[in-house]
Amino acid sequence: MANRSILIGLLAGLAAGLMVTATVTTMPFAFFLPFVAAGVIYIATMGWGFQAGIASVLAGTGTIGVLTEIPTAIASSAMLFVPAGWVGHLTNLGQADEAEGGIRWYPLGTILFHLMSILVVVFIAIGAFGGITEEALVASFKQLFSNILEQRPDVSGLTPEVVEAQARAYASAIPLVAPGVWLLMHVLTAFAAAAITRRSGLLAREREDIAANVALPPQAAGFLVAGLVGMLALSGSASLAGAVMLGIAICGYGLIGLAQLHFKLRGNAAAFLVLTIAYGSIILLAFPFIVFTVMGLLRSFSQQARNTPGKS
Repeated sequence: MANRSILIGLLAGLAAGLMVTATVTTMPFAFFLPFVAAGVIYIATMGWGFQAGIASVLAGTGTIGVLTEIPTAIASSAMLFVPAGWVGHLTNLGQADEAEGGIRWYPLGTILFHLMSILVVVFIAIGAFGGITEEALVASFKQLFSNILEQRPDVSGLTPEVVEAQARAYASAIPLVAPGVWLLMHVLTAFAAAAITRRSGLLAREREDIAANVALPPQAAGFLVAGLVGMLALSGSASLAGAVMLGIAICGYGLIGLAQLHFKLRGNAAAFLVLTIAYGSIILLAFPFIVFTVMGLLRSFSQQARNTPGKS
């Protein structure tokens, strides 16, 4: 059985590595393909266990390293395969519940916190080793605007002052937005992988009422506080690290807030309309997501208070 799990993991890692390599070498705009690759690692780990997960991560990393470069393989594995393998492992962790019977599974909110922590470390490490600074980002965006002007000289309004302002605005937003989007994509991929393995009869974890119970542990607020301090009070690399932590914290708590919205709307005749407006506003305007971040923060701490003896 162990040999079978390892073999499945190796095949899954090979497939995942080939997909990421295809994205890096031939299809740089196929943003979804790396997460399909991560989904393969999620499925292998959730369905066939930790041994399959380790084998898939190693095989995927090795495949990318052979076909591209070692730094690319390490970065891809750290951003995609390692989080998928670890979250897939935690998903099937549980212990017998002697009080109520059955199995007490590893809390989903804590799994989300683990994923957030991994991505914070990975993004900050890649930024540090890759020499990513605010000025480097500004220069990249200025070069992008210059390329646009070369290809479309008829574009008006892109004066040097406008280009400088826009480049700095994008350079400030990217470290905040990109990690949060990456976290969101991982969560969606993990959710889809769990659904596939459960339908296939391979997932050990029982179905849960996610909307009713999920909440982040108190430690997750540390990312929010550290991120705000880093962005508002520090500069340079520390400010970029703060933006990464803040972006991931906003996304993590925002997901909890959306779960709260789904829970509160149960049985409500207007649920579909309200949810459509909520998700539409997030897609079109983005900033309404902050509302759900606040909701998620309040929910997480209120649940912690209810679960603490002596507190209401």
